[in-house]
Amino acid sequence: MFYKGDYLKYGAQGIFQVKDIRPIRFGPGAPLQRYYVLQPIAAGGAQVFVPADNPLLTERMQPVPTAEEIDRIIRSVRGHSLPWISDHKERAAGYQQILTRRSEPELLLLIGCLYQQSCRRAKGLSPADSRILKEAKGIIDEEFSFSLCLPAEEVGSYIRSRLT
Repeated sequence: MFYKGDYLKYGAQGIFQVKDIRPIRFGPGAPLQRYYVLQPIAAGGAQVFVPADNPLLTERMQPVPTAEEIDRIIRSVRGHSLPWISDHKERAAGYQQILTRRSEPELLLLIGCLYQQSCRRAKGLSPADSRILKEAKGIIDEEFSFSLCLPAEEVGSYIRSRLT
């Protein structure tokens, strides 16, 4: 359960603050329902209304990792790697699943795998792999930057310093 003022991740949409929890009626004749009113921390985002009694949607609301949890996550991936999948369709599907789950350890391993491949290949990554790398890095940068109170451009250095 989240409370007014809490910060959370909501699905694949990023970090939000719970601005309010209140009964709302959407449309005439619609029942009055209790909603979480979520405001994205990113500029320009629209509010999201999550019915408090809908477990399918409220399960998508997850706490943002703390600084201590981030350090634990980084330590947990040290020495591990994600295997490169040579078939591009299989790779795209598998990596898209990782993006959808938004599991920080998996995202870190995905970033490491794609970065290593970009260094090994003379032509670099394919456009599809580059897009996946950019999206995974964006998720990690947003979450870690928020929790660590660091500018997003310093998150990579922070992670590398903890991995060595």
